[in-house]
Amino acid sequence: MKLLQAAAAAPPFMNPLRIAGQWAFDGGYTDNAPVPPQTEAEKSTKLVLLTRHYPKLPPVFAWQGRSYWQPSQKVPVSTWDCRPGTSILQAFELGLADAKRLAG
Repeated sequence: MKLLQAAAAAPPFMNPLRIAGQWAFDGGYTDNAPVPPQTEAEKSTKLVLLTRHYPKLPPVFAWQGRSYWQPSQKVPVSTWDCRPGTSILQAFELGLADAKRLAG
């Protein structure tokens, strides 16, 4: 539940949460989530979940010592659009299918 709340935390509107002693929040609203300085050992343990699809990159890739996981296609949701009739369920289903594919 905390991870889901962190995914909805968009500074400065919603405060980030601490999960296992680390700050967690959704950086998708800014597109360039700030990443605090880390040692090389810390970088290798971080997974950054992307909210944008970059067609030229593989689903999971490493960059500057961190691992990144991107959606398999463009996420069918507009920012802040949570009205009835939007495709939030489609976005959830996309994430679930991507997770199942990655888990094998």
